[in-house]
Amino acid sequence: MFSRRSALIALASTTALAACTPRGRMALVDTETPGVSVYPVFVASNRPLDPNNYAAVGRHESMNYSRYDVSIPPVRETGRIQWPSATPDPSEEFVTTQAGRFRDEAAFVANLRAELARLPAGRRDVLLFVHGYNTNLAEGVYRLAQMDHDLDVRAVPVYFSWPTAERVVGYVYDRDSALISRAALADLLRLVRKANPDQVTLLAHSMGCFLTAEAMLQIDLKSPGSLPSMIDVLIMMSPDIDVDLSVTQLETISELPAPFIVFTSAKDKALEASERLTGRHPRLGRNPDVARFGDIEVTFMDITAFSEPDAGDFGHLTLGSSSALIDLIPKLRGVAESLDSDVASNPGLLPGTVLSVRRATEVVLTPTP
Repeated sequence: MFSRRSALIALASTTALAACTPRGRMALVDTETPGVSVYPVFVASNRPLDPNNYAAVGRHESMNYSRYDVSIPPVRETGRIQWPSATPDPSEEFVTTQAGRFRDEAAFVANLRAELARLPAGRRDVLLFVHGYNTNLAEGVYRLAQMDHDLDVRAVPVYFSWPTAERVVGYVYDRDSALISRAALADLLRLVRKANPDQVTLLAHSMGCFLTAEAMLQIDLKSPGSLPSMIDVLIMMSPDIDVDLSVTQLETISELPAPFIVFTSAKDKALEASERLTGRHPRLGRNPDVARFGDIEVTFMDITAFSEPDAGDFGHLTLGSSSALIDLIPKLRGVAESLDSDVASNPGLLPGTVLSVRRATEVVLTPTP
């Protein structure tokens, strides 16, 4: 008989590697190393701060703002993070070269605006990342820097670090934290817009997609039709959202950002465990029925063929960790640019199969020979 206890055991099994190896950690190395790439990551968090001004476990009523400059070694495997050792080596490992906290919102916006000004005019973009379940500060910051580097995003990274229990069995706590964080994410979107970026891409992962959908719904209820002016591109990776709930959320919003892209994988073991935990209800990021989304302007990218469920990410972060899929990113950008027309009219744009159901589109990607 199915039980919540057995579901938690299943969920724990999908994160076994994380449980038996050290969690991601930051290492501050205040030296310049030739050949490394340094990425500034702006962080907004509603977690409390520890004595060293790092976001800690727990929830906080107010937001704090900081910046971490992340150094990425010159020789590494695409899609992987080399976590710093006890004696960190910037030539081989990810490290933090600078870290600091902003005194208030105004200082955060001013520094973000200054960093945007370093980019070419017309391409001063922000990539806003919303992490998923069981994620600590270091894991989110370094993962965002890694994706910005490997996916060649060429945007200023901003990371929303919402409170998670940072434990395998903290799923319910994290889901409640996501609901608590809706207003904080909405406020961050408004704050990012004050820095006058040319474009804001919101990239959400796993349970962070649930938080994002709830925040968008809240924004739209207060100001109908305003979402496209706040989010230019919306991308959900492996969304941990009940399909029934997702349809209701998205159909309730008066106008969604466009393009809106959802990456899915039938091999996602983490979402399979989430389905067991929640009574075997299908999750949006695993195997959605595209026909149910026919009245929503959305493109599903089925990346099952690229997933490696026996690897460290359990098929749950394929977009950021699969070197084969990362190689397709230039073509994916072409898809994003063509979404205003008709993807199905250009089947040669990507290796795979295209299916359209009214306003919804599914692209089943296949690796190139």
